[in-house]
Amino acid sequence: PAGGGPAAIVARTVKGKAELLRFVLTVNTVLKGNLAVGSKVTVHYTTQSNENTATSVQSREPNPPPRDARLPK
Repeated sequence: PAGGGPAAIVARTVKGKAELLRFVLTVNTVLKGNLAVGSKVTVHYTTQSNENTATSVQSREPNPPPRDARLPK
């Protein structure tokens, strides 16, 4: 439903111009990583009736690799 349900607002900058994008979150939206206000994210979405519905939202915040992955091979 347009305007209804939970949503995520994402700010992005294109060619020096900032804009806000709204994505509707559904029970089918896959959330990955530590998502918090101010986090950098990647959003995959579909658009229907001028509404962006997120299919997945993934944090791009760097996580240190597991200790074993840092050991030389």
